[in-house]
Amino acid sequence: MHPRTWVVLSLCALVLALMPLSLAARVVLLLAQLTLLVAAGRLRGFLLFVGVGLGPVALMAFLVQAVSFSGQTVLASWQPFAFMTFAVTVEGMTYGAHLALQILNFGTACSLLTLLTTTAGLRYALNSWKVPSRLVFLLVASLNAPAQLIRYIRIEQEAARARGLDDSSWLARLKGNLKIASTLFTLILLDHQVRGRALDYRGIELAGQRVFVRDYPDSGLQRVLRWALPLCCLLVVLLHFGVFRGWF
Repeated sequence: MHPRTWVVLSLCALVLALMPLSLAARVVLLLAQLTLLVAAGRLRGFLLFVGVGLGPVALMAFLVQAVSFSGQTVLASWQPFAFMTFAVTVEGMTYGAHLALQILNFGTACSLLTLLTTTAGLRYALNSWKVPSRLVFLLVASLNAPAQLIRYIRIEQEAARARGLDDSSWLARLKGNLKIASTLFTLILLDHQVRGRALDYRGIELAGQRVFVRDYPDSGLQRVLRWALPLCCLLVVLLHFGVFRGWF
């Protein structure tokens, strides 16, 4: 699929994820995004992202709202201290489910952009839309940061093995990476700084037509889709705020 189509899909999913949709609509949106990830063969990377970061955040949001949201239908309650009472309510669980699904939808929409779009594809799409060059560099560098981090982690692991350090288990490798985490992030920032200065020397902000080494095949159906999706998202937003109320 054309990079511009993936970017449009991701942005539309982000807009819908932030909308106050019904519980069923949030589930449908999440399933639709998961279908795209499965079709693109990137479900494994997404599940890793869910297990490491997105899933625990969504679960914590659900649990906090389930026991702290003020509701009428109490399912269970307990009082660990005289001044503190927790109660699980139906209203709290419903609100927590809304919040958890919103977090999952937002993270999945971000995954559509990061997992299904390469840095070259994102640069191609943004430049074709005449986005300012410095903003393009910032967005592309941010998208490329995880890949750079993985590259430096692998270099560090190879160096640790060459020095005879213990890396026989994932726990040993995790401890080693945590010790040099600040160094790894500093290396990424230095890479971005050097790359930014190199682009400045090459005239990143000079006017002119950008020539790309690779071209991406496009189709009429995808061009229609790139117009139809934003229009549908705009229609959903207008309907939610009651713009068309009283028109029909």
